[in-house]
Amino acid sequence: MDLDLFGWVVISFCAVMVGTAKTGVPGLGILPVPLMALSSSTRQSTGILLGILILADLFAIVYHRRNARWGHDSEQISQNQNAKQYPG
Repeated sequence: MDLDLFGWVVISFCAVMVGTAKTGVPGLGILPVPLMALSSSTRQSTGILLGILILADLFAIVYHRRNARWGHDSEQISQNQNAKQYPG
């Protein structure tokens, strides 16, 4: 993976845009895809963007794990399982 300075700048900018899009800014999540495609090949840009998304999700999990209401989540999961067993 040989990236020049332009490639690294584009990847950094895309990482910032992905993080901003995950905060709820509408329409910003689609911009990193074509920018990444311009900076490197299709496979490389897909892999890099997937890595950025996974890393952003891991940061969100670590940051918000104290605020989660696990009892509420388990109740929702059990209700969903019951709805699958007894449809309609």
